[in-house]
Amino acid sequence: MHFECERPEREIHNVQVGPPEIEGCRTVTLTTSRGDIECRDYAAPDSSRAAVRVGGAGGGCGKR
Repeated sequence: MHFECERPEREIHNVQVGPPEIEGCRTVTLTTSRGDIECRDYAAPDSSRAAVRVGGAGGGCGKR
């Protein structure tokens, strides 16, 4: 069985980066054509690799 569907388009209009927080991360809000996406940025000084974690459809990826 194969389903065809349209891929929703999303454009980023603005990126807001907050100040560093106690937990070692900073909040990042992507303002898009389909609503805001809230992210967290954890610094990794002197590293050559990164990891991207994605939360569930219900939102959130752990305590804030």
